[in-house]
Amino acid sequence: MSTDIIKRASIDSIINERNRALSLATEGIDKLTEAVRAFSRVRKVAGNMFADTSLRDFYIDEHRRDRTLQRIRINIDRNAWLHLLDISGIGAMMDATAHRSFQEQLSKEPPELNHQNVAATFSRLYDDREVIFRRGVVNAFSSLNRDKKTNRGFTLGKKIILARAFNGWGSWNYYRDANHQIDDFERVFLILDGKQTLEYGRVSEKLSVAIHNQRKDGQEIETDYMIFKPCKNGNLHVQFRRLDLVEQVNRIIGAECGATLASP
Repeated sequence: MSTDIIKRASIDSIINERNRALSLATEGIDKLTEAVRAFSRVRKVAGNMFADTSLRDFYIDEHRRDRTLQRIRINIDRNAWLHLLDISGIGAMMDATAHRSFQEQLSKEPPELNHQNVAATFSRLYDDREVIFRRGVVNAFSSLNRDKKTNRGFTLGKKIILARAFNGWGSWNYYRDANHQIDDFERVFLILDGKQTLEYGRVSEKLSVAIHNQRKDGQEIETDYMIFKPCKNGNLHVQFRRLDLVEQVNRIIGAECGATLASP
């Protein structure tokens, strides 16, 4: 199944380059260790000629060798898995929380990158893609601050307010995670609209640039799916332009949460 969503040639190329990189790293460490030992023998023969020169800091014993190669392997495999997640399109189905969870799993001990593991992992993710997307929709919109009257219970209306989205300097308040929220909103709307998310940059980055360029309180910034109005108090007002997509979001949330939703 993994070859249906990722071209076999791409998988082969990534795995082959990964194996080559590990092979070269192993060879390089072994060559360095051999050079240190050879230099030690030279010092014994040459005596004071090399008295102020030492390669001891470069010596890697067997234990350090294995740990170093393991760190290299983990770093290569982690980045390769994330790349495969992106080009498969499955990553676009995930909300920011699910994506962070996937990254955290990889940071601890990523599975070895080989054809068997790739096939098993992406077959499972492909089969679960609808569940992943629907769960991501709920996570993206259920985290809204319900203290705001525009952010109704289990219903997404045509407007919402993201409280304290920006800090005092007009940059994203990363303690509030509003930048990831609007990226999730954009991702959901793109998928529901039948478009490929990989063709688009992160809307939070575009919005950040636009705000710094304009630097006017209350000036609206528009994208295909949303109209943003940043305020001096750090809040971000968001108006949704496609109410047909909002209705689809409400149906998904209602089905997942078991709630009957009012019209937006």
